[in-house]
Amino acid sequence: MARQATAVALMLAVALALSWAVACGGGSRGEGLSLEADDFYFEPKELRAQAGQTLTLRIENEGRSAHTFTVESLGVDVELAPGEERTVTLTPTDTVAFVCRFHQAQGMTGQITVGR
Repeated sequence: MARQATAVALMLAVALALSWAVACGGGSRGEGLSLEADDFYFEPKELRAQAGQTLTLRIENEGRSAHTFTVESLGVDVELAPGEERTVTLTPTDTVAFVCRFHQAQGMTGQITVGR
């Protein structure tokens, strides 16, 4: 019985750690990442990926203004109206910057950091 309880506790700990890693922009697969666009910042400002890893990124505009998710080096440019949610799939091979074209001057920037 003690072995079974230990195994259940270990599985719960692993599930919790994986959930936390995905919520914080980590995780080995990068699937299910979320990005909030607000007035006038991205949250989180940094996402992490492995080189060549395909990312599926859910972007939600929680602000009162229209925003973009733009990764110029990858040819990605998505506009989001207030309250709109979009999904973007991209495959960075190196660290890339993302910006809101409308509010870049106000510091609405971030990056996808690519590790090897």
